[in-house]
Parts: sequence; C-alpha cells; structure tokens
Amino acid sequence: GAVTCLDAMTGRLIWKDKLKGQFNASPVYAGGHLYVPEVRGTVYVIKPGERFQLVSENKLEATIKATPAFVNGNILVRTENFLYRIGRDTKGRRD
Repeated sequence: GAVTCLDAMTGRLIWKDKLKGQFNASPVYAGGHLYVPEVRGTVYVIKPGERFQLVSENKLEATIKATPAFVNGNILVRTENFLYRIGRDTKGRRD
C-alpha cells in the first residue's frame, strides 16, 4: 500500500504515503491521474505532483485483481464476476 513519488532525473524522494488495502493489479496513469485498484474493490485516484493528492476513492462491490484499461474515454474494470465500463455512452451521457 505504499505510494512513493520520486524525481525521475535525480531519484530524490518527493513524498511517500500509504493506501489502505491489498494490491495485485498495476497502477495506471491516464488523463493526468494515477489509478490504483485495490483487491476489495476500491480504485484510488491520485493526482501526481509535489505533494500527495488523493482525488477520490471509488468503490465497486467486487474483487479486482486485473489492471484497469482505458479505451476511448472509458475505464474498463474486470472483477471476479463482471466487466464494468465506466464513462460516457455514444450520445455523451454518463453511464
């Protein structure tokens, strides 16, 4: 659950924080945010920067062990039993 931000050029530690839970899937950077899926269904959204910024915690009532995919403005999350598409439909409405 440790989240660490380092300066890519120097390796200097910028910040370090901790998220609750267990993690099997890889974090994904998309649209200016880092998405970190937790096994029990929470997807943490972090804004990269000079300080730790937790943007949101989004909870699905499912087990997540796969890395989310980002396709055409949608987030695809595979859980134990379902595949979720989170985003807008073809007419621009949120699903």
